[in-house]
Amino acid sequence: MIISVIIICSILSGGCTGKDYVPDGDIRIVKLDSSGHEEWNTTIDTGNDDRGTTLLQTPDGGYVILGENNPVLSGERIPCMIRLSETGAVLWNRSFPGDPAIPLLRTPEGGFVAAGTDRIFRLNETGEIVRETPLANSLFEHPRELSISWITLADDGMLSALGNLPGSDPEFLIVQLDGNGSVEGKKTYDLMKNQSAFSFIATRDGGYAVAGYATDTLTEKGTIVRVNVTGWVKKIDRNGTLTWERNPEGTGNYQSVRITRLSALRENPDGTIGLLYTVVRFGPDGPGTRNTMDVSFDAAGTRVSEKTLNASDPVTWAPGGGYVFAAFPTDQENVYSDLSYGGQNLHVIRLDPEGLVTRDTEFRVIRGTAASVIGTQDNGYAVLVTEEKEYS
Repeated sequence: MIISVIIICSILSGGCTGKDYVPDGDIRIVKLDSSGHEEWNTTIDTGNDDRGTTLLQTPDGGYVILGENNPVLSGERIPCMIRLSETGAVLWNRSFPGDPAIPLLRTPEGGFVAAGTDRIFRLNETGEIVRETPLANSLFEHPRELSISWITLADDGMLSALGNLPGSDPEFLIVQLDGNGSVEGKKTYDLMKNQSAFSFIATRDGGYAVAGYATDTLTEKGTIVRVNVTGWVKKIDRNGTLTWERNPEGTGNYQSVRITRLSALRENPDGTIGLLYTVVRFGPDGPGTRNTMDVSFDAAGTRVSEKTLNASDPVTWAPGGGYVFAAFPTDQENVYSDLSYGGQNLHVIRLDPEGLVTRDTEFRVIRGTAASVIGTQDNGYAVLVTEEKEYS
C-alpha cells in the first residue's frame, strides 16, 4: 500500500497570497443559493500552479475537489484532493501518487473512490489511501496498457470501472470490483480504431449506458486539415450484451462537426438514457454554430427527444428541472465559452426546461477556465474554476 503525503499549503478562504510559478492557476469554488446569489467563495493557492477538475458534494453538505498542482513549471503534475466544509472552509488538502485522477465517488460507508490511469484508490473520510488496486496487474497475465476513464457505483454498492485498451484493435472494458478491491468480473467490447470510451452509468435494469468520442481525421497531401469529433452511446444489458449503439448527432448535413465535451449522462425517471453534450457545427456556408444538445434514447435505442440549448460546457441538469452552466461570453452575441475571452467575467446561467434564461449571475473571474458546475442539496449551485493570475 502506498501512503499518502500531506501537502502543507497556504490556503485562504476568499483570497490568496504568495508568489506563484508560471503558469499561475488557483482553484476557486463559488457557492450560489437557489436564487443565484453568491453565498461564499473560496480560493485555494498552494504557491504552485493549482488546477481543479472535479467537484462533488458530500451528504453532510460539504464539498470535495479533485485536481492537481504543479510545483515546477512543466514539471510533474501531482494529483490532489481537497475537502471543504458546508461554508467553504478548507478542512484538508492531500496528494496521492500516480497520474492525475479524474473520476471521484463518495462510498456508502463514508469514504471516497478515485481512479488514476490504471488503478483504483479507496480513501477514508480524511482523504488517506486505505487501499490501492492496480487494475492492469489484476486483469492481465501479460502487461497491457489500460486507461481508466470513469468509475460508478450501482444501487447494490457494486463498484465498476470503465477503461480503454488502446492499440491496433482498440477495446473498452467494464470491470466489477468488490469492497476489498478484488475483481469480481469483467467484460470487453470492441471499438473502432478512432473511438474511445469516456463515461458510463449503471442503469436500473442491471446494465450500463456508455458514452464516448470518435475522431475522423481528414488529410490532404499528407497534411491534417480537419479533425471532426463525434460521439456515441451504447446500451449494455444485465448479461453484458451490447443491445444498441447510436450516434447522438444523427445524420445532419454539416461540413464539419466537433463535439467539445460530453457533459453529462443519466438515466431519466422514465427509463430513457439522456446525454448532454456541447457541439460546434460548420455548414457548407457561414461560420460555425455552437450549441448544447440534450438528447434521449428509449430502451430500443430510438431517439425519443432532442433539445437545442444556447449553452456551453460545463453544463448539467439543474435540480427541479432545467439546466445550469458556467461560462464566459465571447465577442459573438449570445455565444459562450468555458475559457475566458477578452477579459469577460464568469457567468452562471440557469435555463428553464425549454432552454430560456431565467437567471444570469456574473462573477469577477476574468482569466481562467470553468471546470465544473453542480446542483447542490439546497437547490443552489456550486461552480469550480481554475483562475489565472498575471504571470509573476
